[in-house]
Amino acid sequence: MSNVRSDFLKNKISFDLNYAQKSFKCSMNGVGVHNSMNACAALAVCHALEIDLEEISFHLNKVTYPSRRMEVHKGLKGSVLIDDSYNANPESMKKSLDVMEELEGKKRIFIAGEMGELGEHQNFYHGEICKYTKGRVEEFLCIGKLWEEGIKHIPNIGRSFSCKDDLLDYLNTKVSKDSIILVKGSRSTGMDYIADKLKL
Repeated sequence: MSNVRSDFLKNKISFDLNYAQKSFKCSMNGVGVHNSMNACAALAVCHALEIDLEEISFHLNKVTYPSRRMEVHKGLKGSVLIDDSYNANPESMKKSLDVMEELEGKKRIFIAGEMGELGEHQNFYHGEICKYTKGRVEEFLCIGKLWEEGIKHIPNIGRSFSCKDDLLDYLNTKVSKDSIILVKGSRSTGMDYIADKLKL
């Protein structure tokens, strides 16, 4: 795989699939390098099953995703909203932050709800995500007590809120047409409420 390109406004990702001295142009819905890697893994399975790679790569543009998984929308005040609020775990949080890292030149705002079902290591994982935000976003806005220790590592970009409406009030003063906002959190945190408030 090479030449990966994301078009966030069109919610498209394209890449070149290179195999046996051949190259196939692939295009699919969605954003993020991790989605193109998933597609390549699926194509490898198809090849093992002796399905023609050129034909199957053509059909990648028919791929759809479950609701609220990296959905791109027009947002508040001309911003771009990425609704990834369906669920969250440490690895998927990092993948979403990697997507934001690709968007240099924009004001990148990551809104995070807590990650559930992490057991006795929950504070550690929330702290690790806070550290991982460095260099990837301009603002990291979070809800929930599990973030409180972690954001001490990122005082210049991290801010914690006690409720969703307080976060929305703050965001309304910060967002502009140059902003890209990504919303993510475990299903139990109800981050879809924030995503819906930010959609046009």
